[in-house]
Amino acid sequence: MKNILAIACLFPLLAGAQKHEQACSVFYNINALLQSEHFNPKPTDDSLSAYVFNRVMREMDDNRMLLLQDEVDLLSKHKYKIDDYITGNDCSFFTDFVSVYKTALDRNTDIISDIVYGGINLNSTDSIYYSKEHFPYRTSKEQLKKFIGKKIVYDVLEDIAKL
Repeated sequence: MKNILAIACLFPLLAGAQKHEQACSVFYNINALLQSEHFNPKPTDDSLSAYVFNRVMREMDDNRMLLLQDEVDLLSKHKYKIDDYITGNDCSFFTDFVSVYKTALDRNTDIISDIVYGGINLNSTDSIYYSKEHFPYRTSKEQLKKFIGKKIVYDVLEDIAKL
C-alpha cells in the first residue's frame, strides 16, 4: 500500500503540469478506496508520510546532484504531514515541491551550460569520490557546480575509455 501511495505522489510531482486539486482528489480517492476495500489496510499515518517523502526525494534527486541542502530543508517540513494532507484533501504542499524542483532544474541547466561553454579540461588531475552511502547535499551553487563539472569530465573520460 505504501508503494501505491508513493507512486501516486510521484506522478503529478514529476509531471509538474497536473493541477493540485485534481492530484489531491486522486490521492484522497485512492486512500479512501484502500482503507475501505483492502483486506489489511495500513494506517495513513506519519510512517506513511515519511516513507512517501523519502521515496519522492530519492526519485527526485537520487544522486544528490540537483537539490541544495536549504531546498531539502524547506521540503522537509512536509515529511510527517503528507498523511494529513491526503486525508484532509489538501495538496497545497505541491507548490513547494514543484517550485523547488523547477528552481533546481533551472539552476542545473545554467551550471551545465557554463561548464560546457566554458570548456572542459580533460587533462586535469582532479578526484571524484563515490560511495555506497549517500554524500550530504551540497550547501552552495559553487559546490554543486564543482561536483557536476567533475562528474561531466568523469563521464566523458569513461565514455572515451569504453570506445
